Amino acid sequence: MVIRDDGDGQGVLCIPQSQHAAISGQMARAWVDEAFAKPLPQEEVCLAAERHDNGMDRFDADPKLDSETGLPLSFMRMPLDLWLDSWTRGPETVGNRSPYAGLLVSLHGEYLLDFRRLEDEDDEGRAAAEAWRDGQSRLREHLTERAGYERRLVKSLEPATIERGRKLIEIWDAMSLAVCMPRLPLRLEDVPGAGESGELEMRQAPGEAGPTRVEVEPWPFEPSKVPLAAEGRRLTGTYADDRELKAALAAAPRETLSVTLISAP
Repeated sequence: MVIRDDGDGQGVLCIPQSQHAAISGQMARAWVDEAFAKPLPQEEVCLAAERHDNGMDRFDADPKLDSETGLPLSFMRMPLDLWLDSWTRGPETVGNRSPYAGLLVSLHGEYLLDFRRLEDEDDEGRAAAEAWRDGQSRLREHLTERAGYERRLVKSLEPATIERGRKLIEIWDAMSLAVCMPRLPLRLEDVPGAGESGELEMRQAPGEAGPTRVEVEPWPFEPSKVPLAAEGRRLTGTYADDRELKAALAAAPRETLSVTLISAP
């Protein structure tokens, strides 16, 4: 779960991971211009972007209390065992629908695992992480074989094409989190382009009371503006235990986060 705090005293917006991923997909489907080429194979890469957090659904459906904040445990503070469980189910779930998309989700999970401080885990935790890596390697071999049965995807299985798709999902994931948390301004490097990789910046549009309009420079999208939307539930207090938290979330009003990406002047 993404916990959004705008610092306005209005509580926090709790955004399920699937909704954050949906924003990644919304950006992926609009991504194309002269500098930033359309992702290929387009449908598979876009599907991976919008479903990359499918494995988190169970975690978000059964939220745990963060005892330090009194709020739901965010994705950034998940215990390793829950993280590994989520990222085992995610690539398999997406891979059942599209082997190529599942391959990219698995690679994205491996990229994210490198951000965890495994040196702080006990021997059992580190062993579980290595077992997960081995399992994902075998899964990717299986998914690659299945994807190869589709003639149109054969060229897309070249390592450079797979790496470009993986990198794009990394970029869209970061951009979506910048919108959802929010984490602005954001500067991204090594963004895959039609030619060489480049840089990209996101920042709140001048004069905005809140980040409802976000400038992107250079502009990587086909339409002149890109509306984004994700649904969450607003909590206005803190809670003592899991039961109290779950009751509050169930009763909390649904709220749509709406942000529009615009080109910088």
